[in-house]
Amino acid sequence: MSAADAGIATHDAPVWREKTNYIIRVDLGAHGMPGSAEQLWTRTDDQRTFELCCIPFFTYGLALGDRVEWDDGSRVATLVERSGRRNVRFAWNDKSEAAEQHEALHGRLAATGACLEFSSNGYGAVDCADDVMMAGVITVLQPLNGAGLLIWEYGDQPAPPSGHKCR
Repeated sequence: MSAADAGIATHDAPVWREKTNYIIRVDLGAHGMPGSAEQLWTRTDDQRTFELCCIPFFTYGLALGDRVEWDDGSRVATLVERSGRRNVRFAWNDKSEAAEQHEALHGRLAATGACLEFSSNGYGAVDCADDVMMAGVITVLQPLNGAGLLIWEYGDQPAPPSGHKCR
C-alpha cells in the first residue's frame, strides 16, 4: 500500500529538496481532513524545530521556509517563525480539463517567478516570495476560477472553520 492509499499526502518534488534532511508527518484532522496526514519535507539541526522545504498541499497556516516545532506523538506542527513567503493552492474541477491544460497553466504560473509543486495534474501548490508575485499568481488563476474551471485558496492562512473553502 502506498502512502497516498493510506491517506497520506506526499511531495514527489519538493522545491527545496536539496536542503532537506528530515520528513515530518502532520495530522490533517485539524485542517478539515480527519484520518489523513501530510508528509512535509524539512530541514532541522536539532529535531525540535524544522524549516519547511516544500509547499504544503493541505496543511493550513504554513508556507515554504516557515519554521515549526513538531510533536511526533500528536503529529502537530506549530508555527515558530514565518518566512514571509505565501502560498496558494488550486484544484481543477474536471480532471480531464486539468490534463488538457496542465502544461499551459504550469507555464503561466512559472512565468510569474513562483515555485510550483503538483500533487497531480489536477492539484497544485504555488509558493510566492512576495505580494507582487502573489498578485501575478492570482491574476493567472482568477479567470480560470471565474469560468468555473478551478478553485483556489490561500494555504498560508489559518484553516477556515469548516475545512477547505476554496474560492
